[in-house]
Amino acid sequence: MLKRKIPFTRSDMEILIISRILQNIQKAGSVNVTCDKELLDAWKAVIDKMRPSDLANAAWSFYQTTLAAPGPPCGQ
Repeated sequence: MLKRKIPFTRSDMEILIISRILQNIQKAGSVNVTCDKELLDAWKAVIDKMRPSDLANAAWSFYQTTLAAPGPPCGQ
């Protein structure tokens, strides 16, 4: 039997929740999310693929405020 690989996709609500969690981690100040370039690139790519909506706007807002939030120095 042939198995086809189906790409794993997230719903817009799941992306929004993940975006909010990452923003909260950054705001807590114990981990600097912005130090992980691969994470930021993947996060932005997923947001860019979202359909235009209020959820997409909110996810983008969380992304931008996470980038602007201070965090501990990278490498610690």
